[in-house]
Amino acid sequence: MVRGRKITAAVLAAGALALGACGGSGSDDAATTTTKAPAATSTTAGTSSSTTAATASTTTVDEGTTTTAAGGVTTTTESSEGRDTDTSELDTLTPDGDHYGYMAGLEKGTVEGQPVQVLLWDEVELFTGQAAVDAAAEDGQTLETDYYVRNENQTIRHLAVVPDASVTSLDGGGPTPVPSSVDEVWQQQYLFKINVGTVRGVTTISGIEGVYLP
Repeated sequence: MVRGRKITAAVLAAGALALGACGGSGSDDAATTTTKAPAATSTTAGTSSSTTAATASTTTVDEGTTTTAAGGVTTTTESSEGRDTDTSELDTLTPDGDHYGYMAGLEKGTVEGQPVQVLLWDEVELFTGQAAVDAAAEDGQTLETDYYVRNENQTIRHLAVVPDASVTSLDGGGPTPVPSSVDEVWQQQYLFKINVGTVRGVTTISGIEGVYLP
């Protein structure tokens, strides 16, 4: 089975900064999609902020989008028509190579003037074998598996995805990887692995892979 936020893992890869036209189309009509996972929803308007319990959902209206995904992480952004993440707003993720984490949202953006999709990424640590046992013990946890996911810092990073990135998900939550897309996987609750590389100070994702944990 695929575990929830505490014990799921993701595989993702990042590479060259070969960026081309990319992005999704939006709708002017309000729309709400609800999934089964319980989550906390935070909505910000002007200078006021409120938090209530909610199921995972994405609500889009003319003024903005409130997204709850990946085990309860919630982000509120402007609509795809009005919100772009510029190069200067993108985050750096080091070192180059594989990183594990959860999807927390999706935006449109630009890198050096070229349109890209921007994943909102919640980085975690994945331990296996004896390292998992030791890490769990440090956190006062007892393991029933040979892996452990630690998510001490839920800082959300904005990372650009190259247009030709390789993306796979898990077929029905099982061990079989299947071709997918950024538009699909960002809404899934699994832990993912990404492969990243940093060029001219900009970190980009060149590979995204869902990870199966038995």
